[in-house]
Amino acid sequence: MKLTSKFIQKEIDNGDTLVLNNNYNTDKIVVFSDWHLGTGGNNDNSLKNCLYIFEALRYYNEHNYLVILLGDTFEVAEKNDIEDIKNIHENIMWILTEIYLKNKLILVRGNHDAFLKESKLKDRMFSYTKKRIGLFPNIKFYNSVKFDTNKKTYFMMHGHQYSRKYKYFNKIICFFLRYIYSPLELYLLKDPTGEMSAFEDNNKPSKLFSEVAIKNNVDIICGHLHTVSMDYPRYYNVGSGILPRCITCGEIVDGKFSMYKWSTVVENEVMKVKKTLLGD
Repeated sequence: MKLTSKFIQKEIDNGDTLVLNNNYNTDKIVVFSDWHLGTGGNNDNSLKNCLYIFEALRYYNEHNYLVILLGDTFEVAEKNDIEDIKNIHENIMWILTEIYLKNKLILVRGNHDAFLKESKLKDRMFSYTKKRIGLFPNIKFYNSVKFDTNKKTYFMMHGHQYSRKYKYFNKIICFFLRYIYSPLELYLLKDPTGEMSAFEDNNKPSKLFSEVAIKNNVDIICGHLHTVSMDYPRYYNVGSGILPRCITCGEIVDGKFSMYKWSTVVENEVMKVKKTLLGD
């Protein structure tokens, strides 16, 4: 389906945008995307990287970063069971709650969690006591996030806005994912790490976002494509949480954007999870 800048521009002009400068400390920001936290089955692509996600969140919580989850955090398109997701990924839910209680957590909608209701995230079942405890009781999903610095303006969205198919047919796409793709992935398609890479040229939407960013004099940060991109002017893709052997993210510290990966390293015969700079 033809790519278009129409919906990207519409999001910038009058979308459901959270302006960070109004209510948040923006000295240190980390941006994740596309964790696709699932229900623990063979088709839960996040399971192999849960340790990296948890350790990254522990670090950013300890260092008081504002955490932005840029969409497709919860895989409710393939299986609409958010209670199972919260239970399977209880350690991640726990650290996210700690971040939320410090007013340091922002959720953006992606195409895979577009229809998830905020009320479904107000609490969770604590497996030890079997009682429900608070999760994100007053959380709100946004379609995009805007952040002004002295040097530039950052505009963040999930990244599916380049295509008409997600604007008009996302419910049909979710139906296909849930009842056709997910069973195939469960039994036949092992370890897919790119939602689009086998079907489309990722350079095309990246180029389109870059053109829109230049036109609007903003730096656009997205996810969705599952691959890190820093090759196009004023456009960054922060990758995903289901890459082989690592997760990736973007940091904005004192207005400067940098990309990192979290992976396992061995130092002095000790194995640890550590972040590594990918580029500026």
